Amino acid sequence: TSENSTTFNFGLSCASSSLDKKLTPTLVSIRQVPSLCGSVQTKCDPPNTMINSAYPIFEEHTLKYTLDFDNAESAFASCCNLKLYMNRCCRDSKINTGPAGTDFYITSDLNICGSLNNSSPKFVSFPQMVININQPFYYAVGASDTVDFDSLSYVMVDPLKSLKDPVSWSGGFDKNNPVQVYWPAGYDKNKGPLPASVPPIGFYMSSTSGDIVFTPTDSNQTVLCI
Repeated sequence: TSENSTTFNFGLSCASSSLDKKLTPTLVSIRQVPSLCGSVQTKCDPPNTMINSAYPIFEEHTLKYTLDFDNAESAFASCCNLKLYMNRCCRDSKINTGPAGTDFYITSDLNICGSLNNSSPKFVSFPQMVININQPFYYAVGASDTVDFDSLSYVMVDPLKSLKDPVSWSGGFDKNNPVQVYWPAGYDKNKGPLPASVPPIGFYMSSTSGDIVFTPTDSNQTVLCI
């Protein structure tokens, strides 16, 4: 089933007060995100519609909204630290790592008092939506800053169920271990993951490149946030 982009809520919030405003961005474009092999690949036709499918289908929706702190968003002009957010209810009930059924939030911080000429990095690679059990998984986040050429770093964080509240985990999972992965019998986990091992051991993410490496050993449905 494909999710229609109009079922999501978009908003602007002030971090230091209760000031909040719902935003209505304009849909710019839609493109299909590859998730399966070509022999079974299907798509939403027409795009941005609800359909029944035996296979998961994903789309990338690009939306645009212009913030105007002199006019439409003037009430936020005195608030330095802002949060742009997208949310909806609810995460899939089949998630088996803890956050099933919780609200879904994605946020982005915006400081309008400092670094006025600083640009955000861009993510140029699609996320991998479907991962095969017992097969080594390698993924490069693929962010770059081609405007300011700032150095980038990456860290795993708890996904959000509200603007301020992180999700809760269960079954021994957490933000740094969001899926069940390969650990050899007798291996000392205190040594940490070994991404260069064959197959990769543990769950590894590079803080400098954003590369993610692991070998899944169970069909978890989970969430993660970088």
